[in-house]
Amino acid sequence: MIEPVKVNYSREETADALSLSVSTIDVLIGRGMLRVRRQGRRVLIPISEIQRFAKRDVAHIWPEKKNGHTVRGYRHGYPRRPRQMQEIGLREEGRL
Repeated sequence: MIEPVKVNYSREETADALSLSVSTIDVLIGRGMLRVRRQGRRVLIPISEIQRFAKRDVAHIWPEKKNGHTVRGYRHGYPRRPRQMQEIGLREEGRL
């Protein structure tokens, strides 16, 4: 009998496989450094993404800090929401 091969892993399983914390996995997902698939509310990471990330050299995972606080924003790796991007585009075109 053929054993089923696991293709997708949870955030916790991915953290164990990469020897990282779950919060670091969340940052990687948020910054687009680790692609995910969603099944309802579940966040699943394909084994191919885990292998791809494990082969890379990553200099900075967490966003930089200024004065002891994490800096958030578009310049620091966090994408803006679609509505904000639309407003920025309209503002640059002079229509807002």
